[in-house]
Amino acid sequence: MFTLLSKKFIKNYKNYKDNEVRSKLISLSGVVSTIINVLLFVIKITIGIMTNSVSVISDAFNNMSDILTSLISIIGSTISRIPADDDHPLGHGRSEYIASFLVSLIIMFVGVELFKNSILSFFRGSKLSVSNIAIAILFLSILFKLYTYFLNNKLKDKLDSKLNEAMAIDSRNDMISSFAIVISLIIQKNTGVNVDGIMGIIVSIFVFKPGLSICKETIDSLLGKRVPDDTEERIKEIILNSKLVIGCHDLRIHDYGKGNLMGSCHVDVPSNLDISTIHKEVTFIENKILEDTGVDITFHMDPSYCISNKELIEFYKEDRENIDEYENKDLQNRPREYRS
Repeated sequence: MFTLLSKKFIKNYKNYKDNEVRSKLISLSGVVSTIINVLLFVIKITIGIMTNSVSVISDAFNNMSDILTSLISIIGSTISRIPADDDHPLGHGRSEYIASFLVSLIIMFVGVELFKNSILSFFRGSKLSVSNIAIAILFLSILFKLYTYFLNNKLKDKLDSKLNEAMAIDSRNDMISSFAIVISLIIQKNTGVNVDGIMGIIVSIFVFKPGLSICKETIDSLLGKRVPDDTEERIKEIILNSKLVIGCHDLRIHDYGKGNLMGSCHVDVPSNLDISTIHKEVTFIENKILEDTGVDITFHMDPSYCISNKELIEFYKEDRENIDEYENKDLQNRPREYRS
């Protein structure tokens, strides 16, 4: 179903590296999840009232929180597509992190509320009204959530999306919660023992823990999480492959949202070459890094050594064509204020 909707509403929907396509896919997954959660909320709240089950009613309100989660995902991914403007020259990509943070808070809140309600249910010892239709509809709920789990988990890997990861975890929590309720109903139906409150306590722990994990990860991203080591190593490798740069230091990379990485670095260049020649070589390296790693980097040139005449001749002979090729290349990934 999701593939059909993607084909219909998103152009080049398989181009996952395109930031606009990526955010539209996240938004579409949020729309699909919203529709499913609205349906499940109506079903579960009806069953919960009919059976007098605190865990079923709590699970229904968990679906209502899932609706809010999906809406936040839609809004967050939509805002992240807004181009850079005067007030936000680096774009709006971090709105996706903010949305993920809000989703994690909702997940943790649901876990706490479920824990409180389950404790009350345990001490009150409320009896459940067990029916085969209640069990059947809860199994149907598990199937729906199984679909949204696999959908968001697949998109999480393809899009490297914390929002889809949060929605996948939310769906997994719902499956665990609904399955626990089914077990409670079956146990009471066959033994008369009410384990509704105990099951609710166990489920609340499964709900809260991944929410806390997502919260920590998104806070790290908002505070300025370090990029993977292999990205830094690749940048250094490209820099040191230059015939004019013999060293680099103070490499700093900043994450302004998926596909919007910016950085700076000091590079050691020869002091006996004219600035125009060095600038062209440095521009060549910057563009190479942007193409290979997606990091829009700016260099500070440190004139720290002298190049020999032989090396100078070899440089002009071998690299002039490549430098001219990159010199006037349009850097499409740069924000407007950073175009040369």
